[in-house]
Amino acid sequence: MTVRRIQGLAEGAGKSAEEVADQLDVDVADAYGALQYYHSHPDEMVAVERQRVEREAAAWEAGAVSLSELKGDENP
Repeated sequence: MTVRRIQGLAEGAGKSAEEVADQLDVDVADAYGALQYYHSHPDEMVAVERQRVEREAAAWEAGAVSLSELKGDENP
């Protein structure tokens, strides 16, 4: 579970922290903590997203054909 995943569900998909916590089977406090961390570390979150995009592009260039191949084992 990543901070970006929780933020994406809460803010990108318009779900409440409580809904996200229920969906992901995490404590509500942890969902709020992830959102707080996301907004308190904007430079780090930009860097994480940039790394994700770069890894995805490299995987596509290397011939990955499925989402599971793109994800690999190194999700931040």
